[in-house]
Amino acid sequence: MARKTYSLAIVGVLALLALVALGITASADCPMCAPDYETYPHEGFLKSLGPEEEQTDPILYTAKKARMENPLFNKNLTTGEDNNTDSTPSATPVATGNARDNNMLVSPTNVARSDVVLDVSEGAEAYIDGAVHITYSEFMDQDNHLKPVSELAALLGSAGIAQTDSVVVYGECAPCGGGPAAATYAYWVLSYMGQDRVKMLDGGLAEWQAAGLKVQSAPSARSPVQYVPLLRPDLLATKEYVTSNAAQVVDARSFQEFGVNAIPGAMNLPYDQFLDNGKVKDQAALQQVLEKLDPNKPVVVYAVTGTKASVGWFALTMAGLDARLYTLEDWFRTDSTLNIQLNQSLTGAQPNPSAPGLINITAAFEEAGEETPAQPVEENDTQLSVMGCATCEPITLLAGGSLGKDKNTGVQLGSSGMAATAATFQCQARIRGPDGAEAATVALSQAQEDVYTGTWDASAAAPGIYSVDILTSFAGVSKDFENALTIEILPAA
Repeated sequence: MARKTYSLAIVGVLALLALVALGITASADCPMCAPDYETYPHEGFLKSLGPEEEQTDPILYTAKKARMENPLFNKNLTTGEDNNTDSTPSATPVATGNARDNNMLVSPTNVARSDVVLDVSEGAEAYIDGAVHITYSEFMDQDNHLKPVSELAALLGSAGIAQTDSVVVYGECAPCGGGPAAATYAYWVLSYMGQDRVKMLDGGLAEWQAAGLKVQSAPSARSPVQYVPLLRPDLLATKEYVTSNAAQVVDARSFQEFGVNAIPGAMNLPYDQFLDNGKVKDQAALQQVLEKLDPNKPVVVYAVTGTKASVGWFALTMAGLDARLYTLEDWFRTDSTLNIQLNQSLTGAQPNPSAPGLINITAAFEEAGEETPAQPVEENDTQLSVMGCATCEPITLLAGGSLGKDKNTGVQLGSSGMAATAATFQCQARIRGPDGAEAATVALSQAQEDVYTGTWDASAAAPGIYSVDILTSFAGVSKDFENALTIEILPAA
């Protein structure tokens, strides 16, 4: 029997998660608030990793000297240069002493003249000499979903990038607080599209400038080409694959976000565990992370969108693991359900019966009762999983489906920092008159814990019995409670 999973419910059973999300210490009686990793059964899922020692390789040459000594780097690109050719260097680059250079990373001094340099940052003020520009968010649609292959191909081709080019990608995700997430995501997109030769610039623009290499104030332009994708679907996980138990599932979000909701069976390896001073860790520095994983089993890495998750995907792929990217966005929007029910003892209207005037409507929620049969994870994978106990403080739905003490129901879905689709728990009361027609809709706001209230102005309501439906939604998933209560309007005095 698969382990029982707890589905997302706006109830006291999740209250402890507020403290996890806010980093507040709570009673030791609550394993989520003060985890005992030696005895808590979810150790593999909740244990966060401590910082590792910084590991760097000695620099045997200065960047400037290495660049001068390597004939491949003796170039002088201009902003409008069109070097849109697939030209493989005829000689092996001269070693510069940078042991981090590999088939996925390249140091600034090892960028060849034939490479197409792609800047994917947002709002850059300086660009590498000769670099073209595509903002990483352009790889997604307005709902933060990966664009169709045809649109991605058109985007790359319009920037003058061909599938046969050797591409070096760099850029920071400023909304993420910096770091290489924008570049690792672009690297993943290019790999998914079948770009055979693609590397990420180790250290990004900062190390390029530190090496004394040329920058410019605007991106370069290349002649448009036709991009012919050779798709690699094995790099993108599907929900069916995630729930098949064929792979290890890694949640790359913060420990706080993971504590609130997670794909059943996922372990938490926050994306910053894969970074050291803004650079992706090499295999040696990743040893503590890699010990958590089976190197012989595929890995699925996810976050809300693919941007931050791509950091983990990049590092694990570089370490030799078979990794795929996934998003919590996809998990939410593919047949998810809200496993909540009305708390009938607290749901109602006051005054009731009432003369025409203001009537306060209250809807209270709790986790769906035990009478609902628990299904194995593989059969019940559409429910949003939550782990915890009810010893912490009041909660409300927050970013990324998370929960917290803040009483603001308008918090936006956590994402890579781009304009994200709003994903908040929303609650309304739909009031239907004696004839069944809709008479009014009232927005209900959180009043306390799991209780939502709103006021219906029934001043003009005719006498009779009115039915009230409670409508809820979260992250595109909705659940309606029809005929939740009735309100009797009396004749005016």
